[in-house]
Amino acid sequence: MPPLQHDDRSILGREETLRSWLVKGRDPIIQEIDGLDIGWGGVQRWATARMADLGDGLHLDFACGVGSFLAQLGWRFPQTNLVGLNIDFSGPTNRFASSFRGRE
Repeated sequence: MPPLQHDDRSILGREETLRSWLVKGRDPIIQEIDGLDIGWGGVQRWATARMADLGDGLHLDFACGVGSFLAQLGWRFPQTNLVGLNIDFSGPTNRFASSFRGRE
């Protein structure tokens, strides 16, 4: 399958739209931190611009943070069925991390 050549400017525009949507209404410092996680930078942008179309079938992503890799793949390949699994060791209630306290 030949690689797709995505226009860099359109990718940057979609990244910025996605970034603003995911951090909307958050504390300004958290917006900046999470915004860095969402922005891929040159290497990732170059690689995904040359990826073959993901095509049919399910694609599983083990993501961290806000699942930005999966979100951006979905943003770039909207017809693809993507499945995400976000493993957050602290989580909103800190259950996983607290289960290890006192076991050192």
